[in-house]
Amino acid sequence: MSSTVSVSKGCFIFKPKDAKSRKRKSTNCLNFSSEAWYQYYSRMWSTIEKKLEEINENVSQGVLDDLAEFISKCDTVKGKISSAALLLGVNMPDHTTLFSALSNRIRANMTPHVAILDSTDFTTVRSAIEKMVALLVKEKIVDLEDVENMSIDESSDEEDDAGTVFKKSDCNLPTLASWYNEKYADKDDSNCPKLIVILTDFEGTSARVLEDFILILSQYTGRLPIVMIMGVATTASAIHKSLSHTATSQLSLRLFQSQPSVYFLNNTLDQVFLKQDCPFQLGSKVMKFLTDIFLFYDFSVDGFIKGIKYCVMRHFYGSKTNLLCYLKSDMKGAFEGLNKDNLASIEQIPSFRKYLSSLPEEKQTKIKSSSPALKEVIRNLMKELRDAISVFHTFLRMLHALVSDLPDCPLGKQYREIYSEAVTMKVSNSASYKECFKILALTSKDELLPKLDKMLEILEECNLEGESVKSLKSKLKSHRKKIENVGMEQTSRTPTKSPSKAKFNVTSRAQFKEQLAKLSETKQPANPYELARMNLLEFLRDELFESTLIPLTSLPLHEVVLFDDVASVKRRLIGAPRAALHTALNNPHHYLECDCCKLSNDGEILPTMPDVCIAYKLHLESSSLINMYDWLQSFAAVVNPNGDGGKDLDDQIQARFTQAVAELQLLGFIKPTKKKADHVVRLTWGGSA
Repeated sequence: MSSTVSVSKGCFIFKPKDAKSRKRKSTNCLNFSSEAWYQYYSRMWSTIEKKLEEINENVSQGVLDDLAEFISKCDTVKGKISSAALLLGVNMPDHTTLFSALSNRIRANMTPHVAILDSTDFTTVRSAIEKMVALLVKEKIVDLEDVENMSIDESSDEEDDAGTVFKKSDCNLPTLASWYNEKYADKDDSNCPKLIVILTDFEGTSARVLEDFILILSQYTGRLPIVMIMGVATTASAIHKSLSHTATSQLSLRLFQSQPSVYFLNNTLDQVFLKQDCPFQLGSKVMKFLTDIFLFYDFSVDGFIKGIKYCVMRHFYGSKTNLLCYLKSDMKGAFEGLNKDNLASIEQIPSFRKYLSSLPEEKQTKIKSSSPALKEVIRNLMKELRDAISVFHTFLRMLHALVSDLPDCPLGKQYREIYSEAVTMKVSNSASYKECFKILALTSKDELLPKLDKMLEILEECNLEGESVKSLKSKLKSHRKKIENVGMEQTSRTPTKSPSKAKFNVTSRAQFKEQLAKLSETKQPANPYELARMNLLEFLRDELFESTLIPLTSLPLHEVVLFDDVASVKRRLIGAPRAALHTALNNPHHYLECDCCKLSNDGEILPTMPDVCIAYKLHLESSSLINMYDWLQSFAAVVNPNGDGGKDLDDQIQARFTQAVAELQLLGFIKPTKKKADHVVRLTWGGSA
């Protein structure tokens, strides 16, 4: 007999299976995997992502090691909860990544019992304890009604999947204590794994609920080895300000400090994106825009990386020229994959056109008429561009090592700051550059030698080839050796006449002042160190950095590897809610893509449009004060064009109008007024502005 066939009439309920067991259908209708730009983008970003993972592991390794050592060595004292306060900073979006890495490490090396609690779990003490117990025992929570309504076959299947089923009402500390003692009854207390409770957002957690939570847990420390880790975004004093002395006295607290978010940012940029081996280079405008968002809004490194990820994708998307922004492994395939469309697009690049115009006309004609000749020119230019980028980054890092710790940091303290200035303009012509060398002219031997050692170390690590680079390297070593060996003894000075004994042949006050000025400018002969330092600085200023720090924007085909389209990045990363709202209300077809709302012109109002859109477009035609009756009549005329337009309107139309007006008031377009009866005030002007 079928399961829905019965002798008597009745209702048959079929409860759906657990949502977790249902496979989610893919709704992604965009498929770029077969397109060339996506393949190059995918390979490049996967390479970048691997480097980012390695850097994040290295940066957070120290604090994770300290926390792991604390958890393994902390002792369980009755009435005291072993606690760690992890000071993370205000970069809240990045906290999830750190706590996830901490949780994985604890589960892999120390104990499988880890509960991560968010501030939303602390609505009540009961909900917090239920969530904590469920996560610690790793059992499935079900409501009592679900257990009663579950069939025998379903309950047996659930037990096979998740072990013993815990009722939600049983998720409490006595149950946890009995479960723990039963599970580890055959082990010594020193060998039993600890129960780790992680609070990710201390400041966002209700202080009253957290106090009760701590006091209750402290009563079970004799039976359960509980260790609490609290993520604090501000300072350690926030714990004592939020919690009472009664609660804090139950905590055996120890502080841990993670690296500041700015350190993560500088580390990420210096070791991944601002390196000579990175094929994708950021322009100064995009760099400044992304760093401004980071420094003035959220301090989120994760958000910064997502912004750069969009820049990489935007750089490749739909472009026929940026396929030359390749990794070393893709070099051969990139040039072999160039077709006529790619070559035609490359010919239209402004910097390439400028390069061709500088060649003789015969050579221009030969290059344009022959695809192999054009490919060969592009290949040579790309090789020169890659070499120029390597030289640029190497010597810019040398300049950064020389000037980063100067007073007031005229060129900036971080490498990203000096990069933003040097990538688009010749840094040797800037006033900040000249100011740096004025300060360097006053440095001592002990300050100058470590800078030169750091510069030589950078030059050794880069492994640059070329006679010019080798010549500059040997000259720098020679200057460094002279400064190291020079003595500070004064050279013999030739006596000069003092102004009092000097003879002045003057006939006017102006001539007398001029001769006095010349005497004041007379300098004593410098000692050997000052002479060596002066020669070194002249070499660095006029030869080393002048010839190597060529702006990338002045090189042919720089558009292929350099992304500086800050306008498109702003449109995607910074929302314009008012413009989007105006577009949605003024032209709903833009988002709904339905034929019933398709407009022939912007001023048209269709009766098939949503009511709020009709009311909005009618309110745009009004002045600062809108008569509600006239507005209603206009609304009714649009919604029901065949109506008689009398005073007795349909109740349904009035209700629709009332709801549309209420929605516009909620959105902030209108507000009531007492100046005039039955009127509202219009609050916005300018349409899409």
